[in-house]
Amino acid sequence: MRKLRRLFALLTCGLLLSCSPGVKTIAPPPYPPPSTPPQTGIVTGKIMLQGRMTYEGVGVSLGELAPAVTEPDGAYTILDVPPGRHAIKAMREGYLSAEGNVTIAQGETKALPTVVLPAGDLNGDETIDLFDLVLISSTFGTQDTAGLRADLNGDGMVDLFDLVLVGNNLYQTGPLGFESP
Repeated sequence: MRKLRRLFALLTCGLLLSCSPGVKTIAPPPYPPPSTPPQTGIVTGKIMLQGRMTYEGVGVSLGELAPAVTEPDGAYTILDVPPGRHAIKAMREGYLSAEGNVTIAQGETKALPTVVLPAGDLNGDETIDLFDLVLISSTFGTQDTAGLRADLNGDGMVDLFDLVLVGNNLYQTGPLGFESP
């Protein structure tokens, strides 16, 4: 009998506590749980290298994020971009760089316009000038077995085609604009 009274008292207390205004019941989450929009965005684009048939190896950096490297067709993708405005820069040895700003919204995929990097900045000072002509002349006629940056068109030889690229771009300066739509 005592056990029955204790059980009754315990059930009564539980019922009173659950019905009191200070106690809230927790509803189970809806199934399936609602999806949340992505918190980050994606930036894509294409970088071309003047005088080359393939465009791999261009580094594309976006703020503090890990840089992307272009594929042979020049395409790049940068994932997990936080919303906001970010500085973007594309660069490769032997070419003027391009830089600018891109603003990305939460969950947005932004395709940037194609950028063509001019060939001929052999010393990396963002100016194609007489110093670059001297550098290409000093390696003229050599095979590019060590990845010389003077082989601008990537044909394995520093030749007239490379010299013409520098000559056509003489006195151009960088960085170029990296315009965002």
